[in-house]
Amino acid sequence: MKWIKSIFFLVILLCISFLFYWIGSSEKEEMFSVDTAAIAPLPTIETADSVFIEKNDQLVASTEDFEALYERNTLQILKSGKQVYSVNLPNFVAKDLLVSDLNRNGLPEFWLYGRSNTKRFHCYSYEYRAGKMIVITFPALKGRQSFGYVGEDSLYFGKSYLIRAFTFKNDMYADIGSGVRLCFYHYGEDKSFNLKKTLDLENLTNE
Repeated sequence: MKWIKSIFFLVILLCISFLFYWIGSSEKEEMFSVDTAAIAPLPTIETADSVFIEKNDQLVASTEDFEALYERNTLQILKSGKQVYSVNLPNFVAKDLLVSDLNRNGLPEFWLYGRSNTKRFHCYSYEYRAGKMIVITFPALKGRQSFGYVGEDSLYFGKSYLIRAFTFKNDMYADIGSGVRLCFYHYGEDKSFNLKKTLDLENLTNE
């Protein structure tokens, strides 16, 4: 009889333990249950289909007596406060406006670059000579320079060089397959460009 009572008592304990466990589990499920239907979806962000994210509506650059102003798709160049050149550039998204004297002839050069209506890099370049603006033909990427070209172009000045920087990817001929490529140009008095060197760098902003 004693072993029957022991078994019966053990069964009762197991039942009570299971009952407490089931009650605790139900409370946890109720505590952490979430109505997924009540959660609003996160808003989606539409990305631009161009290589330039921001559209600069006004850009200004100046040197000595000259000032260049880009506003409302119009580039104006002034000398001593008087307009000497103006051109309308429809369907153009400007990124930056620069002024220089790279060929050291005492005459300013103007570089307005951005994205053309073909959604590719374009630079409107001019030099002031003999009282008028002369158009500069900006050099295109050729051969080895263009391998893996993606875009995101920028222009810089380094010493006497005009530097074009852009992103490239999957260039099988480069030591670095993907990164940023720098093209160093020398601009001469005859308005010619001479590519001095090309440098590939890792893009540290990419994961």
